[in-house]
Amino acid sequence: MFLVDFFVFLEVALLMFSCVNCFGGGLSYDEEWRRRRCEKIGTIHLEIYLVLDTLYAAIHQENISQCRPYLETLVNNVEAYFWPFDCPDLIITLVGVKVLTGAEEKQFKKYKKFKNDTTEKLDPAFTLSMFNLWVNNDTTFQNADVVYLLTGEEIRDYMVAYKLEMKAASYSAGPCHNRRTALSKDDGRTFSGVPAMAQQIARMLGIKWDDSRSTNEPCKVTDGYIMSK
Repeated sequence: MFLVDFFVFLEVALLMFSCVNCFGGGLSYDEEWRRRRCEKIGTIHLEIYLVLDTLYAAIHQENISQCRPYLETLVNNVEAYFWPFDCPDLIITLVGVKVLTGAEEKQFKKYKKFKNDTTEKLDPAFTLSMFNLWVNNDTTFQNADVVYLLTGEEIRDYMVAYKLEMKAASYSAGPCHNRRTALSKDDGRTFSGVPAMAQQIARMLGIKWDDSRSTNEPCKVTDGYIMSK
């Protein structure tokens, strides 16, 4: 995805695709201006590279031939969350899959024993920071718009950001600042990680949390609002 396309998408995303906007009235002048501009772009292609940690890869060892089809379906299901967002259209394409070695993941996976826990769990914020550094130093991912770490480990959400089991981390508008990485958990069998992954992709595109903005109506993930926590 070209940088100019990303910024057009970001401008539009700040106005659309969150619960708070569904209660407003007609389009403002600024919204019309952004809509006309995004229509000139047409379809935006977001290329994603999936990185599998050793625990997640082990889940697929029982049926290794279905690993790639599963991941492609996972990405397609994430894209489906964006189908109502038609200005511009967004197509997410899986461009690569990398299975980590134990030595590789030790370079960035960080653990911490949190309060009231008896064992260490994956620290999402620290791990994401180190993962981003690792990705930026590896030319394997240089042509991908987003590099996404899928893990089979439990992620401890110490900031209590998620009311549901969406344990994940990413950078808001990350691709604008060379922080095009995100991570979340998936069970590798039932596509349990799709909602969290869709949410993190949206966050990387600059879409803000619903529950951090003023609204008279509740926003629920179960009602289809991606950015509700």
